[in-house]
Amino acid sequence: MINKRTYPSEIEVWYIIPFLRGELAREMKNRSVNQKKIAYFLDVTGATISHYVHNKRALKLRLSKTLKHEITAAVDRIIGNKSNVFFEVQRMVRLDEVGEIKCMLHKKQGFNLKECKMCQECRV
Repeated sequence: MINKRTYPSEIEVWYIIPFLRGELAREMKNRSVNQKKIAYFLDVTGATISHYVHNKRALKLRLSKTLKHEITAAVDRIIGNKSNVFFEVQRMVRLDEVGEIKCMLHKKQGFNLKECKMCQECRV
C-alpha cells in the first residue's frame, strides 16, 4: 500500500459524500420515490442513482442507529422541500459517526497514525 498523505477533505470527497448520497438514494427508493425524482433531489444523473440503489457505487458500510436516523430525517426534509441535499450532506459530514468512518478509512490507507491529529482526536 502506498503511504500517501490523504487529506480529510479528500476522504470526504472520494468516499464519505458518495456514501451519504447513496444512503439518501436508497432511503428515497425505499419510500417509492421514482429514480428521476431521486436524481433531481440529489442533483445527479439517473445512472448514478441506479448505481447507488444497486450497490455498485460508494462504500458499503453498516449504518449506526444514529446515522440511520439522520439519513431518514434528512430524506424527510429533502422530500418535504424543507432542506436540500447539499445542506444535509454537509451537516452529516460533521457528525461524530461520520468522523469515525473517516478515521477508519484513513487507517486503512496505512497513514502514520502517530502524526495524524484527525485520528487522535476521534481516538478510533
